[in-house]
Amino acid sequence: MDLRMQPATPTVEPTARDRRSIGSQRVLIVEDESKVAFFLQESLEALEQGPQVVSVPSAEEALHELAYTSFEVLVTDLRMPGMNGLELIRRAQEMQPGITTILITAYGSDEVQTEAAQLGVFHYFTKPFHIDDFVETVLRALRENPLPSDSVLTGDQVDRVARHLEDLRQKVGAQGAFLADEMGRLLVRRGGSVSLNEEEMLGYARESFLSAVRMARYLGEKHVFNLNYHQGTAYDVYTAGVGERFFLTLTFDRRVRSSQIGLVWLYTRQTVEQLVPLLAATGEVTQPSKSDSPKPAPRTLSLPSPIPQAGGLMESG
Repeated sequence: MDLRMQPATPTVEPTARDRRSIGSQRVLIVEDESKVAFFLQESLEALEQGPQVVSVPSAEEALHELAYTSFEVLVTDLRMPGMNGLELIRRAQEMQPGITTILITAYGSDEVQTEAAQLGVFHYFTKPFHIDDFVETVLRALRENPLPSDSVLTGDQVDRVARHLEDLRQKVGAQGAFLADEMGRLLVRRGGSVSLNEEEMLGYARESFLSAVRMARYLGEKHVFNLNYHQGTAYDVYTAGVGERFFLTLTFDRRVRSSQIGLVWLYTRQTVEQLVPLLAATGEVTQPSKSDSPKPAPRTLSLPSPIPQAGGLMESG
């Protein structure tokens, strides 16, 4: 292992503003050589108020992390057992469109560099390299990465979304109603789920939402209404997409009140139809036009009986 690694002393120290911003961001390192992974992670964690760092030894484990946690920067080796770094970058960009990527390889070539450029890789390192250069590159990537905004929605939008969520929550008897974006970041909450870790719960809900989006794209469907649900012994949880960039989640504590899937389906669909034009003002949701969204013929929804413990309902329109 020759990365010319010395203790990290970046040539440009982050400012106080940078430190506050960088400290709230996450970096995912994917490296199958444990000593290299340890040194890269340690060099970033040694920074004062540095980023949060997660290190995994394979692309497959990286995909698992990306499914449940948002990252600003992905650092990956090229050659690893299983999926290589370029394919991982491609998959990561599909899962988290705003992620910044850095590629490391001991086997540089014009072909690899060209493909990395086509994928929009932020920086391309060829071993050996200096650790100072690595740290400074990651810091630069974090500074230039658009930080998650606390004001994705305007104050007026938040108020109007909150009213729709509260109306929905009351109609179906849910304990909590949540709107989150495609990264799983909570935007609006009405009610709550005291005994649930809401951040973790939304991470799992996000995964079902993203799966529904990918299925709709695969089938060539537009403007799909999808309702995923988990009916458990303690909790019922429902997730519905609002376009391709937002999703809402409903939680029911069965010790207080269980859910009625038909009622949830009816009122959730109505709420989604109300939220789509409201959120379109952010530029995140595309409203269906009259030309590409003809009114569907009347149909009857047949619910399974008995209702399965977990699953989903999808209807395209």
